[in-house]
Amino acid sequence: MSYTGNPDHDHGVAPTLGVLLVNLGTPDAPTVPAVRRYLAEFLSDPRIIEGPALVRWLVLALGVMIATKIVPGIQCDNGSTLVVVVLLLSFFNAILKPILLLFTLPFILITMGLGVVVINALLFLLVGELVNGFLVDGFWSAVGGSLVVSVTHLVVSGLTRSAKNPPGAPRGGKPKGNDVIDI
Repeated sequence: MSYTGNPDHDHGVAPTLGVLLVNLGTPDAPTVPAVRRYLAEFLSDPRIIEGPALVRWLVLALGVMIATKIVPGIQCDNGSTLVVVVLLLSFFNAILKPILLLFTLPFILITMGLGVVVINALLFLLVGELVNGFLVDGFWSAVGGSLVVSVTHLVVSGLTRSAKNPPGAPRGGKPKGNDVIDI
């Protein structure tokens, strides 16, 4: 199915140029079952929506535990403190981080993404200030801790990714004859 439009129609405005930044695919047909199938496939893709919150919290807890072992200046007294740290970091990542990313977007662009590391470190440092029993000595310890947590999340995500649908593979498992190369 292709849309040809009406070449004689005039909207009364000057033509504009649009840029497509992300192509997430389209349903096979403009029907309710096809859209439902597409949305089910799209929303179950681990690259779009991450796994259950409990799994994310366990990975975050693992990352914080590793950071306390290998990064000088980060200490966690006990397991209950770790639970509070994980819950607070999850809350900050869900609420504060998007706001900080929005307001610091020019800084992030100028630093080619390194600004995100600074934001993660500041959130890590903030949790260290708020939670008794979780010590983060300074900014560089927070940078190290946030990098360890990020690398832990990356490694665990890579290990748990489904082998039947590796990155870059078509979502349906087998390519269609009219597929477009998504970038």
